[in-house]
Amino acid sequence: MAAGIAALAKAAGWSGGPAVIVVALDLVGFRRLSFPFRDARRIRQSLRYSLDLELLYGVDTYAVDHELIQDEVGAHAVVSLLRQDLLRSLLDAGTGLALQPYRVLSAAHALLAAHPPSSAHHVQIYVGAEEAFATLAREGRVDQVNVLPGAQAALLAELRQDGAVRPEDVYRLLLGEPDEAQVGRGPLRARLLGELKDIVEEIGRFLRVQALPPGTTLSLHGLYAPWVEVDLAQGLANLNAGPNPESLPSREALGIVEELRAAPAAVLAGKGPSFHRAAASWRGIVAEVRRPAIAFGALLVLLIVVASTTYTARTVSLQRQLARTQQDLNALLVKRVGANVPESARSSVLRELLLNLRDQARAVARTGSTPYAMLSALTEVSVQAAAVPGVTVESVQISGTQIALSGQTPSYQAAEALRDRLGADPRFRGRTVGLTYQRAGQGLSYRVTVQ
Repeated sequence: MAAGIAALAKAAGWSGGPAVIVVALDLVGFRRLSFPFRDARRIRQSLRYSLDLELLYGVDTYAVDHELIQDEVGAHAVVSLLRQDLLRSLLDAGTGLALQPYRVLSAAHALLAAHPPSSAHHVQIYVGAEEAFATLAREGRVDQVNVLPGAQAALLAELRQDGAVRPEDVYRLLLGEPDEAQVGRGPLRARLLGELKDIVEEIGRFLRVQALPPGTTLSLHGLYAPWVEVDLAQGLANLNAGPNPESLPSREALGIVEELRAAPAAVLAGKGPSFHRAAASWRGIVAEVRRPAIAFGALLVLLIVVASTTYTARTVSLQRQLARTQQDLNALLVKRVGANVPESARSSVLRELLLNLRDQARAVARTGSTPYAMLSALTEVSVQAAAVPGVTVESVQISGTQIALSGQTPSYQAAEALRDRLGADPRFRGRTVGLTYQRAGQGLSYRVTVQ
């Protein structure tokens, strides 16, 4: 990452100065913890223990910050988490370019700082080139974040390879304007509109499960915001046919950096959660720069770098994860349905599994959490089970920090082998791995728990 950012900075001729690092939400975790009391000191003392019950890995694995929001019976903490190794890579990349990173925060908190709401209850929706998310804000603070899954970043990368590198190029494509440069882009336009339609449907689902009080306000941001219509009162979101070309907003950047240009000082000095804060006052740092315009320009440098590197890095990472997941699923399907079953039957089982996973992922997204550690653990459990001959997995359940899998095994030795493999896995080091089994026909039914 540091080498990639350095190469981009050198090519663009960026110079040192104060900077804010904004992290895409697919790299950030969120937890919403409720407490029956409101004392901030007591909540800080309880936070580590509460997070230990929520996270698969230790709290020390993450950089953690939180905001407190008072409610009727106590308070709840909206906790933001970023892996320490990723944070260190970002900071090292910044200092290596003579930048001065004074804050590292999520895209949701950066957008709220740049565009603070005027009402006590506010919905802020971002549908951008690199990602999409919805934020519920109370009293100017992030109360809930919902990441809206989509592949618009990968499609935009294809457009960039095809020469469409400016916001107006994307706008012309979506509007279907005749243009020689757009020859052969019809299928790409259809795919992009399909992705936006899926995102808009997710926005509607998210709004319908919220109890928004009267007076709640709304703001839409991002490259694709002109194509989104939202009715808060009805909990509806639609994809429109597109605005009048003459009314399209003027943009210089494709990603969220465009929205943050409105108030760079507010992003730098915001009081919300941050994974890193420099000891020195930001005002003193800005005062060191003779012209404020230069300071604000330098402030946005790393935002542009991180946004630019997101497209390629995220696409490559997802491709690798999909390849590994496909291999694991194929191994499990052969084990589950048998190698002699026709390919059509395997496809049917795989389709059913994927539909169930999609529904579960959407349910998780509506909670505002991003449990990537849990999904990683689920994959590891499945791979370990597939490595034990004769063992089948019929159910995997995750509740808090406990993982339970059950199924059939030809012998208790095979069940104990599965238990031993999980106990030796570095992911579950320090956790208790239990096993129970009972006779079921010619074999045994088993249950292995990790807690």
